[in-house]
Amino acid sequence: MDSTGTSQTARVVPGQAAPVDALTSWVAIDFETANPQRGSMCAVGMVAVTDGEVVETFGTLVRPPESAAEFSPWNVRVHGITARDVLGAPSCGQALDLIDRFTAGRPLVAHNASFDASVLTRARELLGRPAPAPRMFCTLRLSRQLWPHLDDHKLPTVATATGFRSLEHHAALSDARAAAHVMLTGLRLHDTTDLGVLAGRVGLRHP
Repeated sequence: MDSTGTSQTARVVPGQAAPVDALTSWVAIDFETANPQRGSMCAVGMVAVTDGEVVETFGTLVRPPESAAEFSPWNVRVHGITARDVLGAPSCGQALDLIDRFTAGRPLVAHNASFDASVLTRARELLGRPAPAPRMFCTLRLSRQLWPHLDDHKLPTVATATGFRSLEHHAALSDARAAAHVMLTGLRLHDTTDLGVLAGRVGLRHP
């Protein structure tokens, strides 16, 4: 990441239009938090997929909302992000604008989607910007259905099992890339690019 906290390989897509077929166009997303409060967003990574291909990526550090800005030692040990690291990063409000612009109403994919959904919802609530919950599809649920033989279904285990070799776990953009890869693997196994078709077969909708 550069000095602003933005991934050097990331690209923002300002004003991106909503896709015609939302279930074949989706965004894998991952959040890191500064502390146990779900709204304490301190990093986000997103990977846009259309018709089975990655088309755009974006990642940035985030200054958490003032009411949830403390960086707990436990969280810092997990992801390595400190209060100093986010000083020049977008505010949470700015990050929400970027997320809305990038996702453009498309369904979201995440590993353990309940966590990422709650981070997004709570961050909006802390800033007085509630919004309808997005459609979420969970690669954790998918992996339990498709690869029940694995020792566990944590993202590093599933990513490795499906051939994703470059995971930097708890780096938001890397985790989003891995979740996208897992979902794409599941879609290919079922010979479809449509999340709705796959969900109907194996069950991966959250909640």
